[in-house]
Amino acid sequence: MAAVRFLGPAGPLYIAETDVAQWGITPGQLALQDFSGARWFCAESLSLPYKLDAAALTLALDFPLEMLGGTNASLSVEDSVPVSYAPGGFLNYDLRWDRSAGLSTLGANWELGAFSRLGLFTSSFFSGDNGRSTIRLDTTFRRDDPRSVTSTVVGDTITRSGSYGASMRIGGLQYQRNFGTTPLLITYPTADVSGTAAVPSTVDVYIGNAKAYSAPVKPGAFSVSNLPVPVGAGNVRVVVRDVFGQESTAIVPYVRYDSMLRQGLHDFSYEVGLLRHDYAIQSNVYRDWAAVATHRYGVTDRLTIEGRAEGMADRANLGGVVQATVPVLGLVGVAAAASSGLGSGALAKLFFQRTERNWSLGAAAEQRSPDYVDIAYEPGQIRTLSVRQFSGSMRVGERQWLNALWLRSTDTTGEFNSASLGWTISLWRSSTLSANVSKFWGTQTANKVFSLTLALPLGDRDFATASVERRSDAAKPDVLLEVSRNLLETDSFGYRVLAGEQTEARRVELGAFLQTGFGQFGVEASESFGTQATRAFVRGGVAAASGEWRLSRYLDQGFAIVKVADFPDVRVYSNGQPVGATDNQGVAVIPRLSGFLPSAISFQAEDIPLEGSFGASSKSVKIASRMGVLVDMGVARRLSATLTLMEASGQPVPAGATVRIGEAQEDFPVARRGRVYVSGLARGKPNALQVTIGERSCRASVELPADFASGATLGNFTCQ
Repeated sequence: MAAVRFLGPAGPLYIAETDVAQWGITPGQLALQDFSGARWFCAESLSLPYKLDAAALTLALDFPLEMLGGTNASLSVEDSVPVSYAPGGFLNYDLRWDRSAGLSTLGANWELGAFSRLGLFTSSFFSGDNGRSTIRLDTTFRRDDPRSVTSTVVGDTITRSGSYGASMRIGGLQYQRNFGTTPLLITYPTADVSGTAAVPSTVDVYIGNAKAYSAPVKPGAFSVSNLPVPVGAGNVRVVVRDVFGQESTAIVPYVRYDSMLRQGLHDFSYEVGLLRHDYAIQSNVYRDWAAVATHRYGVTDRLTIEGRAEGMADRANLGGVVQATVPVLGLVGVAAAASSGLGSGALAKLFFQRTERNWSLGAAAEQRSPDYVDIAYEPGQIRTLSVRQFSGSMRVGERQWLNALWLRSTDTTGEFNSASLGWTISLWRSSTLSANVSKFWGTQTANKVFSLTLALPLGDRDFATASVERRSDAAKPDVLLEVSRNLLETDSFGYRVLAGEQTEARRVELGAFLQTGFGQFGVEASESFGTQATRAFVRGGVAAASGEWRLSRYLDQGFAIVKVADFPDVRVYSNGQPVGATDNQGVAVIPRLSGFLPSAISFQAEDIPLEGSFGASSKSVKIASRMGVLVDMGVARRLSATLTLMEASGQPVPAGATVRIGEAQEDFPVARRGRVYVSGLARGKPNALQVTIGERSCRASVELPADFASGATLGNFTCQ
């Protein structure tokens, strides 16, 4: 039913705004008039043809398709889970004992971390015997801001290399765009499809031969954005099927390369400070001020530009990159830079990439003048002058791949060339057979290498690899056989056995590894090239958050300390994967949680005893990178018992009375002969029972015996 008003059979015709909106017309496109306390649309204002039958109370009205609201859909994932912050910290340690050629050494890498909502502070060290003392590695304060998608780093950090520069360790300040703080943000151009439906229809979108999207659409324009297309170039097939069964198909080409930025998106990194030298050798060798700025911008979905500037007291460097996706060709880029001061020179670079479903090609050429310098240059070092590279791969049939690589590099010591051709075939039970032929020539002695490798899974965790390698400069081939078992995220045992002959000498390696909830342990022994060596290590951490702390595995990502009341041996999961069980106090540590990604933390409900009470067995949390939180799963221990309440007169409390424990709001009804079931009792202290009998009340006290088991029946208790 629709509310309409008309002055006569010939019009004008007025339709209520609410009815127009229900028909899928966007009211913002219409000129509306106010009268009779409502807003109305006049059909004559747009010269819309209509047919009104007042006797039959019917109206036929034709709106242009462009005025219909249509359907808009996006396949990007909306992230609604807020980031959880808590005060806490961690300690990581990696202790190693080595003995080789009669010499024993003991060393330790260790790291301290502290965090809160303000940010993350970390400091790492190496300590060793035999005069190696303790060396500081990195000390950093880092603040990640997912709202602005940026990170600020104060202390030791590494400069961003950009498309042609060098990364350097620096002590100072870094401010950068960090897409890792919003990992669900799509930064690259994606495939979008659109069209028009005259009547209600169904739209199916196919990527390759797989259906990626299917949904009903309203009459009018429709669009589907952020389709999950693979890297490279290809086509999306759109099939529109209306309610009458008529079908139309359209092919939409796409190009996706992750190095491209979506239109209007910025990516940058700015660093300033002192370049660090003798890293891991000395603790505090900083000298030479340097400033680096790298900024990328998505001009359009097909054009991304980059600018880079470097500066020091004795040199400066300025350059940029333009990369674009070109139909038929693929991704094409050109870079250029110039240096002045210590060395006045230039750099030029061209690169190309084309990726298809069954083949890919890539090529790059870089040339540097002899006097070109950047912040990584030091007098007397070997300098790269030119690089030429080509790579390609192609699928042959359903199970085979061919790969080719050619590389030529020229530096101040000479020219070095390598070329290789590889072949891989998938066999039974996910096993693969690979062959590779390589040649090396140039300033170094020419050499040819042929290798053959068979990789065979022996089970869910066990793998075997057999390889043969023949070199033209060796009298005998290398033959190696390796069998290994991978560790799980839960408590598990793994091993590694390698035996064979390499460089005309026997090579044997043995290793055994144990993963527990509080660390990883391992022992290894080897005999290679006539030298025997043994090693033992232990690697783990200590996690702390919101006042709780526990021994843990090594903490190189975010973590959660999970509390399941005080119930032991409750299995805990992260994103559906088992990661351990709670200790005697009902606590477990989940390491290796990806920063700023929602993680589903859950427990096995069947492991909770009858006295446990909880709502949901899963919680979704999001943790900042390398920080931790305490996650209370909402499980409570509720001791229950059946007891008999007696009045002071010696008579049972009458049926229909109610009982509350302490200040709780839950009522338990009293049955015949004063019997009542109560839940929520506590050990080690008197439990006050509030008993309401009609208009009067009384109190009783219940103290549980030391050997009480939840659900047991207790004796009589007097209510006074």
